[in-house]
Amino acid sequence: MWYQRAADTGNTSAMNNLGLLYMNGRGVDRDPTKGAALFRKAADAGNRDAMRNLAKVYREGAGVAADSALADEWQKRAEAVAPQ
Repeated sequence: MWYQRAADTGNTSAMNNLGLLYMNGRGVDRDPTKGAALFRKAADAGNRDAMRNLAKVYREGAGVAADSALADEWQKRAEAVAPQ
């Protein structure tokens, strides 16, 4: 899978996109925990889209324990990052 190869090289957009695939079970077995972990890795590296997705999963409790404080924190971080 190309997204996996790119994610393995540190491409944060690929990490985010692969996370979406795992969250939705498209082309891979659905695995929200793995999807959330990919969002977190990309978000930690500064990817704005991943920060927004991570905020959403924390708000919904998808693949992680629901945590509104973390959801708010990641949303604020995303808003502070310039669009990519």
